[in-house]
Amino acid sequence: MKTEYTAWEKLSAMVSVLVTFYKPLAKVLFFVSILVILVASFFWFIGYSWGQIASCFIMILIFTVPAIFLAGIVWVSIEDDYRSVLQNRYRK
Repeated sequence: MKTEYTAWEKLSAMVSVLVTFYKPLAKVLFFVSILVILVASFFWFIGYSWGQIASCFIMILIFTVPAIFLAGIVWVSIEDDYRSVLQNRYRK
């Protein structure tokens, strides 16, 4: 089994893993961003100022900081997939 890989082999394996992982995630983020815009517009329509709406979203972001740690866990799983793609692609 091949253990040393060129930079191009590593890059192509990482791109294939990232594309398969982030394609569904991009769709989710797109719909979440539309939802955020709709919710913010609704609160503006019923009389809240943009400052109040922004402060609410900032508080939500502050409380979602633990998501960064989850992203670290996801990154580890991406790296495992990346290594398995390399091993399966260049198995001899």
